[in-house]
Amino acid sequence: MYHDHNELFGDIRGVCWRSQYRLDLHDLTHTVDMDDTLFMFNITNLLQSNTNSKNELLLEVLKDVLNHSNVDFHNDNPNVRIPLNETDASRVRL
Repeated sequence: MYHDHNELFGDIRGVCWRSQYRLDLHDLTHTVDMDDTLFMFNITNLLQSNTNSKNELLLEVLKDVLNHSNVDFHNDNPNVRIPLNETDASRVRL
């Protein structure tokens, strides 16, 4: 559960950060915080455990939630990317 730098869940936090910025970096400064990591980990688990048709529904629901909110979620949460289509979903499946 600890990364080389003794950070709790450091590996998955680093993976989230690198997938966000499409970089191959491996040090303590290139991780996202625990809340963002858990959020993306849960989305990944949902996508991996669902059927394709349920994933399509999930992506539609996520898109609708973002469209109905009064904030720019991705701008306000730069370390989290909610998948809105199959291409986005493939990126977060690790």
